[in-house]
Amino acid sequence: MLSDSEPASTPQHWSRKKIAWWICGGFVVLIVIPLLVVLAHDEDLEPWDNLKPARTTMPDPGTNGYLYLRERWEKLTWDQKEHDKAREMTFGRIPWEDALLAKRRTGREKIDGELKDALALPAFQTPIVLKMNDPDLLRMAWIAKPVSYLGMEVIAIDRAGDHSGAISLLTDLRALSIRHLEGQGSLLAFLVGTSLFNLAIEVTSELLSHGELNAAQLAALAEVWGKEIPAYECWKSAMQYEATFAAEAISSLKNNPKDVETQGIPKPPFTGWLLKLNKTLNQSRAQFRQILRTSFNVYPSLDAAKAAGWGRAEDTRSKLAKIFDPNYAGSRWLRSNDSYGNIIPQVTTSLFLNPRALRVAIAMHRWRLVHPGQWPVKLEELVPEFLSEVPQDPFNGQALLWDPATQVIFSVGSDWKAAAPVPTLRQTWVVGEHESPGLRLTRSPAGPAVIPTKGSAQPK
Repeated sequence: MLSDSEPASTPQHWSRKKIAWWICGGFVVLIVIPLLVVLAHDEDLEPWDNLKPARTTMPDPGTNGYLYLRERWEKLTWDQKEHDKAREMTFGRIPWEDALLAKRRTGREKIDGELKDALALPAFQTPIVLKMNDPDLLRMAWIAKPVSYLGMEVIAIDRAGDHSGAISLLTDLRALSIRHLEGQGSLLAFLVGTSLFNLAIEVTSELLSHGELNAAQLAALAEVWGKEIPAYECWKSAMQYEATFAAEAISSLKNNPKDVETQGIPKPPFTGWLLKLNKTLNQSRAQFRQILRTSFNVYPSLDAAKAAGWGRAEDTRSKLAKIFDPNYAGSRWLRSNDSYGNIIPQVTTSLFLNPRALRVAIAMHRWRLVHPGQWPVKLEELVPEFLSEVPQDPFNGQALLWDPATQVIFSVGSDWKAAAPVPTLRQTWVVGEHESPGLRLTRSPAGPAVIPTKGSAQPK
């Protein structure tokens, strides 16, 4: 028998609880579960048949040029001040010092042969796809050090009066860059090859300026630079490697949601069991397809480039730099909305414009042997004796431009403004800014030696 203080349970009281539970259960069934299903539902994975394997076996140093160079020069010691001074000489910022060149050569007479041995090896490409924080990427000195020596050797040999020997070694330097750019390599191989290609152009410009080359030697240089490289094919290979790496990185998020080391791939909105893996992979691959569709195409105008998917890059230069930079065009056009596409203007300049402008420069020097002390008014004067045709501007498809007043061969650049670059003391032979790129046949006199100290900003 219940006391008066204990509430009696009634059928009506229990019915309210049941109704409340049924309402909550119905809400979960009708709202929450369908929402989770929608969030977790993935789409079909689109085919990507031409992906390359992301991981390969580490080659034997005896058969791979990369590892051959790394093995011999990774521990090479440098006097940083002398190295900086030699670099400033190479870039024409300070006068040459023959004593320093002789000192750098002492004890290193066999370096040419060792480099040529590396060039002769059957493989010369990065053995693996590297992550951005991979120590092998940070230690790129095992290729940069010996190649820097090779460039200096070319100039030193030329300064000693052996112009033909310098051209022979320059041919090897260019062959080294081509081994990177023609191979089916990764993005690292592509970027290293582009850097070496630029070095070969700088060294060739130096030979043209100071070599006093004869007709046969100039013809040999024309032969060295006569053939264009398959830059797009190499770029496609690099993007295929990167797409494979991106697929690995995205897939790893399924089991490791906190791992966001995706090398430029945005973190998917849902990770763990809610990760829409196929959708994320499809978006990533669509990005790579867009890069390949727009890379290295010729656009007749800025509007045409924008319509193809290019936009304005962020300008991070200071207001003071913009005021005092005579080549500042007020825009940074031709880039895509991803990290890979941002380098396309630079490599377009490096791999297409610069070698074409260099062919014109070589033809110009051959023309000047016939017309001493003169400069052609138009580039068409070089055709057909020294050029089959005036090379095309890689940005708009028209003929390259020439300014006789400043001796600059130039392009409209990625802003499509036909303005010749203004020579400055800080610029080398190659004007690398992709808004106003060009190649100078003469340059301003070298200034006083200003060698950066440890911790100071490096000159650009």
